[in-house]
Amino acid sequence: MISFWVHGKPQTKGSARAFIVKGRAIITNDNPKAKAWQKQIALSAKVAGARPSGAAIALKITYFLARPKSHYDSKGRLKVGIFPWPTGRVGDIDKMERVVLDALTGIAYRDDSQVVSVDQTKQYGNAGWTGIKVSITEYQS
Repeated sequence: MISFWVHGKPQTKGSARAFIVKGRAIITNDNPKAKAWQKQIALSAKVAGARPSGAAIALKITYFLARPKSHYDSKGRLKVGIFPWPTGRVGDIDKMERVVLDALTGIAYRDDSQVVSVDQTKQYGNAGWTGIKVSITEYQS
């Protein structure tokens, strides 16, 4: 198993958009920050020792998101009774997952079709810390 942290604001892949250019279909995503985030994930995985595998892969991903300012009182203390899970407009978990799966293609596995299990959680980061923790497990035959 390999585990690593990636510091930064977790990004979503965004919605796919298709265009026809000179008779060819071009598909893009509407979040320009996703590519840089994907590269950061790939680099962190390489540094942690990830190598392309042909095995079945299980991923565990925890997204640490920033709390909105509305969660704090005027003195910077967390308000009482604030819902502890990020359910608002902080990012769809499936779109955040797509960035991670694409980032690890060619790094931890040859193709994301090898991923047979994904366990994901979104939560607020402590003291404003944002990022992700990823664990990669190979299933041996």
